[in-house]
Amino acid sequence: MGFRFLSLTKTDFFRLLSAFLLGMILGALTLNLVTAQYIDDLIYENKELNNRIKSKDNELKKLEESLTNRKWRVVQRIKILVETEENKHVKQELELEIYELLKSIIGRQMSKVDGTLISNTIDDRIIVIEDENYQINLIWLLLQEETVVKIKAIHS
Repeated sequence: MGFRFLSLTKTDFFRLLSAFLLGMILGALTLNLVTAQYIDDLIYENKELNNRIKSKDNELKKLEESLTNRKWRVVQRIKILVETEENKHVKQELELEIYELLKSIIGRQMSKVDGTLISNTIDDRIIVIEDENYQINLIWLLLQEETVVKIKAIHS
């Protein structure tokens, strides 16, 4: 029997190759699992920041228009509070949809904003997000310079 230094049979070679490929697949899978939550959080934060920028731009534009009429108190901001058991992405979309419904009151005199009309606009409304229906129930509305709207969203 001769000395077999670094000599592989065909079977040994395929075993090593299959072990290497299995290790690469498991490594890629582990890397994917570790980074998936981080990427999800970054996507959520990016959308959240984009929504804030849109709302701030809209608020700024409305406020600049109302500066000439500064004698009266005006609605400057809208804050949407959503109670739901859905994930953060659905909650984010619900906040955006409600903001879009109410953004026209920014810059208006508070004495001319009809709280009943806002209530009727939001309460018992159905909003569709990702082909799912969500019923919106108004919990409370605080009409002031920073108008705060609290809603409960139920998957229906």
